[in-house]
Amino acid sequence: RRVSTSAACTGVHRHGSVSARREIGARPLSTARRALTTAARGTTQVLSIPVVANGGVENFEDLSRCLATTGADGVMSSEAALENPAVFREAPLTRVGQAQLAREYVELARRHPPRCSSIVKAHLFKLLYMALEVNSDLRVKLGSANNAEATCDVAEEVLAREAEEEARSPVEMRARCDVSDAPFATWYRRHRFVGNGVVR
Repeated sequence: RRVSTSAACTGVHRHGSVSARREIGARPLSTARRALTTAARGTTQVLSIPVVANGGVENFEDLSRCLATTGADGVMSSEAALENPAVFREAPLTRVGQAQLAREYVELARRHPPRCSSIVKAHLFKLLYMALEVNSDLRVKLGSANNAEATCDVAEEVLAREAEEEARSPVEMRARCDVSDAPFATWYRRHRFVGNGVVR
């Protein structure tokens, strides 16, 4: 507290994972979230300047819960927002929703090509993670694309397959995936498989 206020800080960003790492271990994601919010709450209780909490935020419910639990003035999301930029609009993560976001991203990338094409590929790997898990041949092809145009072309192939799959299995393709026991593993939960394909 003395360091922050005497240095004329006007705000603090608090990521709870460093303090909570020992607590989390191999426990379920819900335990990890509790540990992260507990760490951030300690910061908000001792500071009189704005605090932005971060860590363990996967979906909109987590954003709301984090604000309520920590008393923070704001919440930041990194990994979840990279996969689902619509998380702040209360949009749940589904394969259909991801295809819509990826389609919009490809259109923007073609209209405004970045100086470095690898950024387009990095974003598409996250946006299309669930689709690429099913279409591994296109995951390899996307990885091999050597410029932004080729990367966008492969993404459109993925999107065409996703449209076909939606026509075949509309309920499954619209199922929410940013929750426990989801039908597909998301990029956010990619390292959280417990066994038998179950994600916690």
